[in-house]
Amino acid sequence: METTGVENTDTSRKMRIQASTWFASTLVIILILLFSSTLRHAREQDMIDQHGQQQTVIAKAAAVSVEDLLSNVQKSLLVLSKLPGTKKAKPLETVENMKVIHDSLAGKVRWIARLDEKGVVLSGYPASSAAGVLGESFSEEEFFRAVEKERRPYIGSGHPIGAADQEEKIVVMIGVPKFNAANAFSGVIVAGMPLSVISDLCNRASREVMTHEFWLMDGKGRFFLHPDGRRIGTIADFTSYPTGDEKAETFLTVLGRREAGTGDFLVPDAQGSPQRTIISYAPISLGGEHWTVAFVTPRENVIALLRVTFVNFLFGSLALIAVVIIASAVIVRRSIRGMRFREELKRLRERDQWLEMLLREKKTMEGVVEGSPIPTFVVDKAHKVILWNRACAELTGYEAKEMIGTSRQYVPFYAQERPVIADLILDQDFEGLDRYYGTKMIRASQTIRGAYEARDYYENLGGRRRHLYFLAAPICDEKGSIIAAIETLQDVSREEAMAKNLQEYAKTLHEELLENIRLRKEIGSLYNYLSSIVKSLPDDLYEVGEDGTARCVGEERPSGHGPCGTGQGVPLATLFPPEHRDLVLLKWEEARKGLASPYEIEERIGGEAKRHLLITTTPIRGSASHLLVVRDVTELKNLEKMYYESQKLAAVGQLSAGIAHEVRNPLSSIKMSLQILEKRMQPQGNDLKRFRIARKEVEHLEQLVKDVLIYAKPSAPRKMPVDARKIVEGAFAMAEKTLSEHPVRMETDYAEGLPRVEVDAEMMKQAFLNLVLNAIDAMAPDGLLKISVVRGTDDRFVTFAFEDNGCGIAEEDLHRVFDPFFTKKQYGTGLGLTQVKKIVEMHGGRVGIVSGAGRGCRVIVDLPVADRPGERDGVKGVAVAGSRKSAGAEGIEHGQDSDHR
Repeated sequence: METTGVENTDTSRKMRIQASTWFASTLVIILILLFSSTLRHAREQDMIDQHGQQQTVIAKAAAVSVEDLLSNVQKSLLVLSKLPGTKKAKPLETVENMKVIHDSLAGKVRWIARLDEKGVVLSGYPASSAAGVLGESFSEEEFFRAVEKERRPYIGSGHPIGAADQEEKIVVMIGVPKFNAANAFSGVIVAGMPLSVISDLCNRASREVMTHEFWLMDGKGRFFLHPDGRRIGTIADFTSYPTGDEKAETFLTVLGRREAGTGDFLVPDAQGSPQRTIISYAPISLGGEHWTVAFVTPRENVIALLRVTFVNFLFGSLALIAVVIIASAVIVRRSIRGMRFREELKRLRERDQWLEMLLREKKTMEGVVEGSPIPTFVVDKAHKVILWNRACAELTGYEAKEMIGTSRQYVPFYAQERPVIADLILDQDFEGLDRYYGTKMIRASQTIRGAYEARDYYENLGGRRRHLYFLAAPICDEKGSIIAAIETLQDVSREEAMAKNLQEYAKTLHEELLENIRLRKEIGSLYNYLSSIVKSLPDDLYEVGEDGTARCVGEERPSGHGPCGTGQGVPLATLFPPEHRDLVLLKWEEARKGLASPYEIEERIGGEAKRHLLITTTPIRGSASHLLVVRDVTELKNLEKMYYESQKLAAVGQLSAGIAHEVRNPLSSIKMSLQILEKRMQPQGNDLKRFRIARKEVEHLEQLVKDVLIYAKPSAPRKMPVDARKIVEGAFAMAEKTLSEHPVRMETDYAEGLPRVEVDAEMMKQAFLNLVLNAIDAMAPDGLLKISVVRGTDDRFVTFAFEDNGCGIAEEDLHRVFDPFFTKKQYGTGLGLTQVKKIVEMHGGRVGIVSGAGRGCRVIVDLPVADRPGERDGVKGVAVAGSRKSAGAEGIEHGQDSDHR
């Protein structure tokens, strides 16, 4: 019975062992299958990532190659745009140049065309490509306008021109703007590159890599190149394959980032079913647009080889497992007894080793914590202190013997009993953490799982004010249960003080920065204010350094001496003509010694023109430099000269008036005596001739005296509205005697609706009489004097024009015709035109003369309109060259006096 029981027990034990063995084997097989499946998935993902990275590198290289290709074409077109034939737009030379560039590109571009500034095709090469489009507007107007707007080389897409590239829907267009000599836009050199060139270039870059398809898309995701011709022109609107927590995004969104990369996308196949596809892409920068090159491989093609390898590996593993299980079953059956005893003995030995190791590790850890410079204490599950190291005792002032074995860990920190962070972690009381440490910057540790950290301030901790940083963490056993808690303390008072000082320093820096910004704005405003003043000055200003180097201050003027705007100085002496340099350097040395004084120099401009320059030197405060001011006083000198001349003329006029007044009465007596003697004596022959000569000379002297008195002491005009025609007719009546002696023709032309003029009629008749008499003296018999009266272009004046066909006035005499006593007549007084000018100016009018030797003379007089709008005494008359021109005297450069003809 006992034997049977033992056998039954052994049988039962064997069955359990066998069942356990088969169960374990089955479990191992399942685990191996799961591990293999996980390994396969991870390896597939690694292979996909590796393939994507490799394809991305190839895509980047292809993109760089395309950009280099387009850059080379763009440089060739730039060369073409600068060739002489292309700039001057000669069609034959342009086509020859296009042929040279086209051949040098070795088939990279299909055609080259020359467009004018309106986008009209002027020429093209090859001729077959340009056939039918010469003289026509360029079909891609948007591309042409983009080149015109950018004013630099531009790359885009478009349709081929003429008969070129008809097998392709889209070509790459490279455009280079042209500019004329005035830097104005004058047209575009444009070339068309077939997309097949880019496709071949990219395919060469990937010919040694497993690539299924090659795509080319524009910035909007529209296909330019695709193996399926039906997809060309469509949008790549598929999405990425969602993985994990990542959300799916569209391919267009990925392209919008303009970055190279790779991704797993759901791409419709030929039947429209979505297929997981690995796409590696890279952007191509085309200047005007951004395209994308992509290498596309179905995911199944990437991992196909790996799956075959995995199946072979799986079958081999299963076979090996079967062999191992059979061998293990035999070995287990034979060694089960001995193994049981050996395992039991081993277990006992390991227990002793573990107990010894735990005791050793406990002592080691206690020694490490005790000797640590970081204040540390440990609390067990019962909230009793089991460790309080020396650093903690030094920080708190409480020794370890006072704390170990007690629940008084709160005493050094708080006056009343309350839990510390270690206590709350032991109890997993997270609400207590918020309640007790919510205002102490409590937060979970970023480095230690289950740990918490906080900060607090203590007025008296260990005899000092301290800022403490707490870090408490749980201590768990091998099952993960919390058996104790450790808390470390760190005195961060110094760091807090530094942080506070840094905040105060940052605030001070911020205030100083704001003050500097304000001061900079004020300095900028002051600089602009002073710059405006300097720019408005009519003088040339130079800053002269101690070494005699002059630098221009302000903007350069046409009359300036030095190079302004370059920021570079030049030697002071080089600013002035060589004949004045010694004087300038001498004055500069005197200025350096503090003996500066203004001085003048005379400078020639061009031929005979001169400029008078006043130069002053002033030291600049706060530096060793001086300010040199060069002022053009030519006009002031001319005014001074004119003033002296006018003073002389005034003196001569007063003297002449006095003499004329004294001579006038004797002349009247002489004339009367001659008339009486002629009547009494009734002379004949030579005596009569002598009487008439004497009378003529007396009349000449009377006229001279009259002219001098009118010039020297003119009476004030009595102005009133007068008909312009009556003034002219009155002058003709006064000249009737002279006209009878000199047979000349007279023509008058009066405009319709002439307004009246506001003048002294008698004075103006005398002025016009002088003009008529001058014209009669200047003309030969049967000469023609035309007098026209019209409304001036300026509504304030009526214009009188006296034009004759006489001998005219020499150009060298034109500037002197209004000078008193200047005449070239045998009997002229030289005061005729001087009186005309003076009378016209007294009436607020203007007089001007146009003439030349042998070309006749035209005198134009503007007189103010009566009751005209605006000021009645607004503008004084101007008669000589260089003065302001009237409406009637517009274009007149010189005045004249017929006495000089």
